[in-house]
Amino acid sequence: MSDNVYDSLKALQEVDEEVLRIRQRIQEAEEEMLVAEEPALALEAELKAARERLERVRAEERGLERSVEEKSHRLTKVGERLKQVRNVREESAATLERDMLKRSLEAVEQEAMSLLDGIRKAELQVDDLGTRTQEERDAVKPRTAELEAEIKAAKAALAKLQTRRNERLEGLGDVQRRVYESFHAGKRTVVVAHLTHDGACGNCFGMVPLQRQSEIRQGESLVRCEACGVILAPPEEVTAPPGDDEA
Repeated sequence: MSDNVYDSLKALQEVDEEVLRIRQRIQEAEEEMLVAEEPALALEAELKAARERLERVRAEERGLERSVEEKSHRLTKVGERLKQVRNVREESAATLERDMLKRSLEAVEQEAMSLLDGIRKAELQVDDLGTRTQEERDAVKPRTAELEAEIKAAKAALAKLQTRRNERLEGLGDVQRRVYESFHAGKRTVVVAHLTHDGACGNCFGMVPLQRQSEIRQGESLVRCEACGVILAPPEEVTAPPGDDEA
């Protein structure tokens, strides 16, 4: 097996490592945005509940207004009947009805006044919550805009990396592609590692049997570490440091 295959596998692994890093950063940025927006979201929820309460009280107050109008109309009718009574019995019945309507009307009017006071307080609460919510939104807007831009850029980078990944996969043979993808599907972060010069796995550093070392160095087939399962590539070439050449 040529060094190009191992190089392709390692390059693909590097792409996947970068993909993982970017995805983690996107998740962190999204979580950071939620934390930054949490106070404003809490205020918005409180504002929504306050508006709903205000609307319910207003609806109740409108119902009382209709009741006041109805009772006032009935009271007017009873007053007209009192002017036309023909005997004491009719006068007594109409007077009783008038007095009952007056008491009922006074009670409804009192309840309506109480509701109007509650409406004014609820309106002030809604206004206050609206102001506080907007202030909180304005305070975190620069940071959330920055995070949104970072997330957008990261997602664009992910799209490019996915294209590069597909190109890397296409450069592999069917067997190598299946092996790599099976590893990747298992959420492994390291798929390919070099055999060390003393014969150990470059990932878990467990010693590799001599026969397997030979197969790895020859590069005729994909060999996996018996301990951690990574694909083992031949040892990396050691480059002599400058000045070590013989005179």
